[in-house]
Amino acid sequence: MLIEFLGVRGTVPVSGRKFIYYGGETHCLRIISKNGGEILVDAGTGIRRLQPEINLNLRKRKLRFNIFFTHFHLDHVIGLPFFEPLYWPEAEFNFYSPWPAGKIKSVLSGLMATPYFPVPFRKTASRKNFYQLKQGRLRLGNFRLRFLEVNHPGGAFAYRIEEGDKALVVVTDHEPDCGQADQELVEFCRRASCLVYDSTYTETEFERKKGWGHSTWKHGLEIMKEAGVDILVLSHFSPDYDDVTITRLLRKARLEYRKVWAARQGYILELQPGKSLSKERNRGRK
Repeated sequence: MLIEFLGVRGTVPVSGRKFIYYGGETHCLRIISKNGGEILVDAGTGIRRLQPEINLNLRKRKLRFNIFFTHFHLDHVIGLPFFEPLYWPEAEFNFYSPWPAGKIKSVLSGLMATPYFPVPFRKTASRKNFYQLKQGRLRLGNFRLRFLEVNHPGGAFAYRIEEGDKALVVVTDHEPDCGQADQELVEFCRRASCLVYDSTYTETEFERKKGWGHSTWKHGLEIMKEAGVDILVLSHFSPDYDDVTITRLLRKARLEYRKVWAARQGYILELQPGKSLSKERNRGRK
């Protein structure tokens, strides 16, 4: 299983010299199975980073995109209207969420409605399918998927994606409450290979912004240790965090546990079958 970080920010994208190392696009993850099957988690501005690769393979094969939404706040969907394959008749989009299929379609249509966008969602040329996820396991190619509702204003969902003996858990927006929701999340993460976790705030900021629906690296580390997760990847960074700030947070986390990484835009994490360790490598895009 390969995990490519296309966008690692929350709230809004950022740019400039202070944000080059970790990147400034909003949340989008690409997960690739050993047989080449792919899924995307969210469609923040990071989804547009797929464009150069798609252009190289244009019209050589049917383009199919399986997009699983954690929720529909703007930073998790705003890249979709600007993703060129949405306008191609050769492309097919499968949109997944625990929300009803009709509601998924309505929300995405509203994203591109007047006066916010000049082209209506229904007039884009790609084929579109909408699927409501049910509790239990979903199989998609080599992947097995489950979801869990987490604590976030308006609702949000974590995903557990398994292939063979490896499991990735993605938690982009979650506010710890030290209650039942956190215990359910720990069990959901139990013995996962990798946890990609909401690290929007520092501990000080978290105390000031309770009720805003986000977490810290320290809470992620607590879940990782209690659930027996192999690797923790900090992600969904605040737009106020520049490269120096994120590096400082990562160093603090690694003082407590060395197998903690910070998500970097354009980098790939490989979860290797039959091995407890994974590795990070660069695809060559920044």
